[in-house]
Amino acid sequence: PRVAPPPRGAQEGASCGEGGGWDALRYLPEDVRSRCEIDQRDGSTLSEEEYFREYFSQARPVLLRDAIPLKQRCGLAKGRGPMKAAETRKRRCGRTAYPSLTGQQFCGSFSYLDLNDHPACSDESRTLPVCVSKPNNAGGEGKINGSSSVWSKLPVNFRYGPEHAPLALLRRSWEAAGSRQLFAGGNGSGAALHFHNAAYNALFFGVKHWLITPPRWAGISGTASTYWRDVHAPRDMPAGLPVRCSQGPGDMMLVPAHWGHATINEAFSIGVGDLYCDRRLSIYLQDGRCASPVKALKGMAPTQRLRGYFVMSGGAPARGKGRGDARGRGALPGRGGPGRALGRARSKRRRSS
Repeated sequence: PRVAPPPRGAQEGASCGEGGGWDALRYLPEDVRSRCEIDQRDGSTLSEEEYFREYFSQARPVLLRDAIPLKQRCGLAKGRGPMKAAETRKRRCGRTAYPSLTGQQFCGSFSYLDLNDHPACSDESRTLPVCVSKPNNAGGEGKINGSSSVWSKLPVNFRYGPEHAPLALLRRSWEAAGSRQLFAGGNGSGAALHFHNAAYNALFFGVKHWLITPPRWAGISGTASTYWRDVHAPRDMPAGLPVRCSQGPGDMMLVPAHWGHATINEAFSIGVGDLYCDRRLSIYLQDGRCASPVKALKGMAPTQRLRGYFVMSGGAPARGKGRGDARGRGALPGRGGPGRALGRARSKRRRSS
């Protein structure tokens, strides 16, 4: 994989120090960066044409180093302006940003200050919570350009209207913003394995470790990311998967549609993400709304074709416990593996009944 050198002057003119006053790692060591298994490019020099040709057209993930300079991230520093007012506001949190995605429920309510102390939920599994807020939601975060909102302190390019890409290099592949969210989590927390349409993840402060699978091996899991990494992935994935990469403060991860991914935060982390509508999905759906890929397939093909898309290990994830696991090897159903196994199991049940 390509590794770009760190951009120069990334911290010039900043009104805060790296880490923003949070209990967050201030930098990602170069020896850790060197172990990343995807390309790491300088977001300030990668051109729109090269990104479109080398990454978007080939559906390859890429990490953009220092894509957001420190001076643009200081609005999210601890104790600053609107962030100070938002630090104590409780939000519903769970193992993932949207627990229902993995068959679970929210496990508690936490503030940013709570997360900075690396809490655990009181459920049986002692879930490490991830919390999100969205612009103009019921939690009172305000309009995305509201002067009193935390969202107003995001770097300006992340507050553009939905038709505008947050980085110039995305313009050719961009159609519209989708589900924008401000996320935060303490040490060891992170999103369980899942997949969706194309997304970016911009980390303002902290370090995040990524486990990434190509679409053929994508899936949805109810287990903690650390458990999936240590137990399920070695058992279920072929050699070389999942692909691993670590994201440092100011970095942006670009994940193509349908690529599976799980994340693990090291210390406190906070940033913004978006499941956006890219050009490919817009053309496929003939609509810029970017419905989820599974819903799109259900609407355009018989349900039979989706058989084997997920394979549940131990049944559906237990609500609140997260012990179940779903492996998505069946992204190409009918070519062996879990797709066939699921079909055989269903046939057997039909015969026995």
